[in-house]
Amino acid sequence: MRRLLASLAVTLAAAPAFAEPSPEACFVAVMRAPDDVRVAIDERVRIEPRCTNMLEVRVVPTDGGLYLFARTFPDGRVHERIVPDALSASVLVASWAAEPWPVVVSHRSVAAVETAPGESQVVAPAEDATRWLTLGATAMDRRAGVRGELDLWSRGPWTLGVVAAVTLHEVGLNNDPDYYGLLRTVDIEAMGVLGYTMRSGRWRMRPAVSLGFVDSHVEALEENFSNTRTGPWRQLHADGAFAAIGASLMISRELGSRWAIAGGPVVTYVSEHFGDEMSVLIRREAVVTVFAGVQRRL
Repeated sequence: MRRLLASLAVTLAAAPAFAEPSPEACFVAVMRAPDDVRVAIDERVRIEPRCTNMLEVRVVPTDGGLYLFARTFPDGRVHERIVPDALSASVLVASWAAEPWPVVVSHRSVAAVETAPGESQVVAPAEDATRWLTLGATAMDRRAGVRGELDLWSRGPWTLGVVAAVTLHEVGLNNDPDYYGLLRTVDIEAMGVLGYTMRSGRWRMRPAVSLGFVDSHVEALEENFSNTRTGPWRQLHADGAFAAIGASLMISRELGSRWAIAGGPVVTYVSEHFGDEMSVLIRREAVVTVFAGVQRRL
């Protein structure tokens, strides 16, 4: 009964506007919504310069963000959409009030559905085209580093971005009983990355492939215990840039509308060959690390 009275009140209050359209007022009744979403909708609707529909709106938090349900009066047509946050909800509700059916506009996507006059239509939620900034640390087998990934373009489940990482590695060398060696490497990666996002509620899984280069600085220090060769110490330095390809599997859990935690394996394949006339300093192929970090929705 309360919903019926509220709907009737909205209809009666808006009746003069349909008789004499006013470009200065939008009639939107928010029947149910979190407080911050209600405030955002009220503020956005208040500044909308033109309106053609009266709306009854309900907003319910859900695993995918915020579920919006809106019904127009007096014809009873229905809009539905899942959006990530209060700002998206306010823009979408204002667009439903301002645009004639069946055009639905959001700040992330546009969907148009052709319907017969008076026909009720449900608009399916659009694919998640959100972009993220990812920052965190990597580690595995005496390797440690930092890694950042930035989404530059997103359409549906597909995302294009860039990756930058710095990895430190230190390992001992004892191939000869008379020698002890220490090998240190600093790798700086820069790659383009293509990912495909699959989601279930607040969980997301993104397999991705990357292509770019690795700039490596290598330092090797050897000690000759027998002191029978070139001397007690031998030190080698080398630098070089090498083409690289990579793959990753990032699993994320959204924490609210803006933040998420993420983690997963990262593999970089690079062929590096350093050395001099006497010996090869290093040759490396696959580097495997595990990533853990945070994400910020852009």
